[in-house]
Parts: sequence; structure tokens; C-alpha cells
Amino acid sequence: MREKSTFKIKDIVLWVVLFILLIIMVVPVIWTLFNAFKSNFDIMNNPFSLPKSLDFSNIIGAWKLAKFSVNLKNTVFTTVFIVVLTIILACPAAYVFAQLKFKGRETLFYILFIGLSIPNQAIIISVFYRMKELGLLNSLWGYIFLMAGTGMPFAVFLMRNNYRDFPAELRESAKIDGASEWRIFLNIFFPLGKAGVMTLAVFTFISAWNEYMYPLVLLISSEKQVVSTAIVAFQASMKSNYAYVFGAAVISLIPSMVIYLLMQRSFVQGVSVGATKG
Repeated sequence: MREKSTFKIKDIVLWVVLFILLIIMVVPVIWTLFNAFKSNFDIMNNPFSLPKSLDFSNIIGAWKLAKFSVNLKNTVFTTVFIVVLTIILACPAAYVFAQLKFKGRETLFYILFIGLSIPNQAIIISVFYRMKELGLLNSLWGYIFLMAGTGMPFAVFLMRNNYRDFPAELRESAKIDGASEWRIFLNIFFPLGKAGVMTLAVFTFISAWNEYMYPLVLLISSEKQVVSTAIVAFQASMKSNYAYVFGAAVISLIPSMVIYLLMQRSFVQGVSVGATKG
């Protein structure tokens, strides 16, 4: 009886903690969505009230006034290529660390893993000068390469756990049939690991879409700005016009929300893969 009661108490505490975290994450999003459909007067006087109607004038007005079409084009372009480049580089590297045995494998992996512990703020000055020396400052391609590179430690870690769950017999039987390592990876491991790849794609998409610090420092001219930096600049110019600011925020939120909802099932499956292995 005591063990059952203890288990129930732990279960209740877990659900309470998860509920609190859900409220912390969901409420700001819902509040932003509601205020995007309200007038500036309603926002100032009743910030937590429901909108009276679905009035899209704030979103449309923010889109036209801030000229977000250029920023959105830059964001879509960079985000897509960051996702593609990350998958192309991380998946083969993760396969090597997960399935191939060679001297120094674990050492190399943990050296790469150190990258997860280094905050971007600690290297931003060095990154700025290196990008300037390479002629990649204020370049969308330079920003793409940087984002793919800084995201590599997490991407390799995620996919390595994915590929470690696959039985070794798959690779051994393919080797007996004369398949090369590249053919084994492309024809067997990559297709079977699509759940992990989709999870990596969602993580990378959301991270790249919402990134603020690197584009703020590296993409100097206004025509190279992405949505995250453009919204902050727009907010500063609007001063007390909160209705348009919330409308601009919704413009930034929609793509991430749509991508997550469309790929939710694959995302959950990919997160669960390799969860029991380190």
C-alpha cells in the first residue's frame, strides 16, 4: 500500500509539473494570437480579454507597413538550406559514430559533443571577425554555413542515438553482399531512420526560423534581414502601436506552428527513438 501511494504521489507531482510547464509555454502564444485580432485601445485597456471578432487588419497592416515580404523570403531561403545542409552533413557523420568501429571514435565524438556546452554568446565576437576575414559578412550563404555548423553537435548527437538502435546484423548482411558503406547508409540506414531525420528537420527549422543573435550581428543591411530581426526593428519603430506589433509577431509564429503541427507524429516518433540509449 505504501509503495502504491508513493507511486501515486510521484505521478501527481509529475502531472502538476508538466501542467505548469504547459501553461508557461502555451499561454504567451495564445495571448499573442488573441491580441493580434484586437484594436490598440482594447489591448491597452483589456489585454487579457478575448477578441471581439477575427479582424485581420493588424496582421495585414503590419505586413504592408514593415514590408515583411523581403524578410520572409530571406528567412525561408536561409531556413530551408540550413535544414537541408544540416541533414546532409549530420546523418552520415552520425552513422559513422554509431555503426563503424575505429580508433579514437569515442574521443572524436565527445570532442564534437563539447560544442553543445559552448553558448553562442561566448563566440559571437570571434565568429564576427572570422566571417569578415572570409568575406562572408552580410551574406545569406555565410549565415547558412554558420548556422549549419553551430547546429552540428546536437544534430549528430540526435542521429547517432537514432542509428545506434538499429541491429548490427543489418550492416553485416549488407557487407556480406558486397555493399559499400555509402550504399549501406543511403539504402538502409537513412530510409529506416526517417523518423529521426524528420525530428532533426523540425528542431533545425524552429531553431533557424527563430534565431535572432547571429542574423542581428552578421546580416547588417536591411535587405538581408530575416523575420526575427525585422520584427524587433519594427517593434521599436511602432512605439505604442501594440496591435501592429502583435500582428507582426503572429506573422513570425505561423510558419513554426504549421511545420510542427504537420510533422507532429514524425517528431514524437523521432524523439522516442534512441531515448533509452546514450
